[in-house]
Amino acid sequence: MLGAALCVSCAMVVGLEDKQPYPIDVSETGTENDAQGTVDGPIDPAQPDGSDAGSPEGGEIIVVNQTAPYGIVVDEAFVYWTSEGDGGANTGQVMRRAKSLAAGPEVLVVDQLQPQHMLIDNSYVYWSNNNSPKKTLLDGSPDVPVLLRASRLGGAAQEPTIIARAQDQDRATKRISCWNGIVPNSDGGADVYLFAAQKDQTRRFLRQGGAGGAISQLPGNNHDYATVATDESYAYFLDQTTNTVFRRVKVFDGGLPQEAIGTTPNGILMIDMGVDATNVYLVSQGGQVYVVPKVPAAGAAAVTTLGAAVGATAKAMIVTDKELFITRWTAGTDGELVMMKKDGTPKLLSTGLGEPNEMFVDVENTKRTIYWTNRSDGSIRRLILE
Repeated sequence: MLGAALCVSCAMVVGLEDKQPYPIDVSETGTENDAQGTVDGPIDPAQPDGSDAGSPEGGEIIVVNQTAPYGIVVDEAFVYWTSEGDGGANTGQVMRRAKSLAAGPEVLVVDQLQPQHMLIDNSYVYWSNNNSPKKTLLDGSPDVPVLLRASRLGGAAQEPTIIARAQDQDRATKRISCWNGIVPNSDGGADVYLFAAQKDQTRRFLRQGGAGGAISQLPGNNHDYATVATDESYAYFLDQTTNTVFRRVKVFDGGLPQEAIGTTPNGILMIDMGVDATNVYLVSQGGQVYVVPKVPAAGAAAVTTLGAAVGATAKAMIVTDKELFITRWTAGTDGELVMMKKDGTPKLLSTGLGEPNEMFVDVENTKRTIYWTNRSDGSIRRLILE
């Protein structure tokens, strides 16, 4: 998610499928100017909602005082993020702020049940609710929204569109992914799907809402679908229980079953997944990157490692056409943002961070900027890459 020059993948920049920014499509509501917000002049950095230059090693702090920020996406005008809340007075929210910092942060959507992962296409931002309070409806059913979206053109605060509701209170949504939406149809053109790795299945949903269909063929409580990524043709997903990486065409009608393309090491917990033109990349909780070809030479192959482990504990990864970016932290220790080239060479970009979570690479002309959320200190940060 930002520069129109992105075309490869990873949820998700050159190569970030679900983390890739897009021009705003104004065919449905409003005009592009409506999305710019009111500009009241510079914000005093001393104010709670103001920006702070921060330290060089920690990146530029552009937002503070958020309650457990988690997911993040960016378009040409705004940075959007989810704040999980604290389960009490501070409810979960979807927030945004102009990248220019000309105005302070604003609430896009309120009263969400621990919102986490985010996606973006040419008209909407999407997010998943983890529902950690395990709330139910008045009749006792766990029919609560877990996948939602809001218009990028809409004002604050909006009433979101519900894409999917929980049919099981324990169905945690671990990752979500969609391919880009840079097409005339604001819902993604021919690619109208969003994919979610959930506790018992990997599921496919219509972006505008509607029935979700399971795409994995191994249902049941004994299977754990840990992560998912997409490109223009396939959804890739990991069954953590069997350590198997699968792919399945995104457009199917009962046929074209999933196929196994790789096997991860037994007993190694995988945290996140991304893809580029030729490979699927997975990062383990211990910070080791594993690689499996999208189309293995003969059947499912064991994955190979890429470089050395970046260190425990990995939290998220994104993949571009040039490199991978990984956040890592262990409770009680400083968090880090690490870049790894495709030859396995690592580079520490930022250290001394407070529990960095998810990231987004923004491309404007030739300038690339990485944005990320810092959970423990409640900040949103960015760093120019080149």
